[in-house]
Amino acid sequence: DVLIAVKYCSLAGGDILFIDNRWGDTSYPYIPSSEAFGIVKEKGENVKGLEIGDFVGISYQMTSCMQCEYCKIGKEQFCRKQKVLGINGFGALADYIIFDSRFVYKIPKELQTPEHVSLMCSGSTPFSAIKKSGVKAGAKVGLVGVGNLGHLALQILTKLGCEVTVFSHSKTKETQLNTLGARGFINSTDRAVLKKEESKYDYIFSTSSGTLEWELYIKMLKPQGTIFFIGLPPDKVCFSVELLADYAQRTIGGSYSCSRSELK
Repeated sequence: DVLIAVKYCSLAGGDILFIDNRWGDTSYPYIPSSEAFGIVKEKGENVKGLEIGDFVGISYQMTSCMQCEYCKIGKEQFCRKQKVLGINGFGALADYIIFDSRFVYKIPKELQTPEHVSLMCSGSTPFSAIKKSGVKAGAKVGLVGVGNLGHLALQILTKLGCEVTVFSHSKTKETQLNTLGARGFINSTDRAVLKKEESKYDYIFSTSSGTLEWELYIKMLKPQGTIFFIGLPPDKVCFSVELLADYAQRTIGGSYSCSRSELK
């Protein structure tokens, strides 16, 4: 373990959902924040690769068993015995936090500022899905929702050379999104406009936590296109399975936090 003096931490939409026990597994008393930067103040005798005074970051996953089939192949985020902030331990909205050193990451000097804290969890979650998708430069991508997860997903996708069209109900965000690299902006609640987008996209990444008419978005995928759900809608996602099959062979994907190697 290492003792970290917290310097910066984030508060995101997910923290509000944990506070409200949205998924039924919050442990009270609850201290929020699933990502933080700080300074190593003390370390256990078996800690390797970290020194007192190092500037480090932490994410949602606190530890894992290191012995199961997933841990052995470097996919610790799927360990059934893992511990995560908010359920198994207090979050980072604190002066100090104790963490398994194997899940603590050195932060490069150029990233040691408050706005980069969100890369640790809010950024790593869409990054994991984008990496899994295998998306390549030139792909036509739809991005549904541009809140905390979405604006980071947009920057990752545009840096990969994708042509990204954003779907949002917030017209006021359009100028900012164009600055971040969006090629187009479409009102996510305008049914008539959405229908015109059928079979245009290789990938759709949804970071939305809202309830939408998902059949319209499935139809936007080209044959063999994929939709990834990164945000978690409050209700069940329903659509006809024929949309995946007929003349299409489309695919659905999900996301979760990064492995240690992906975070690095």
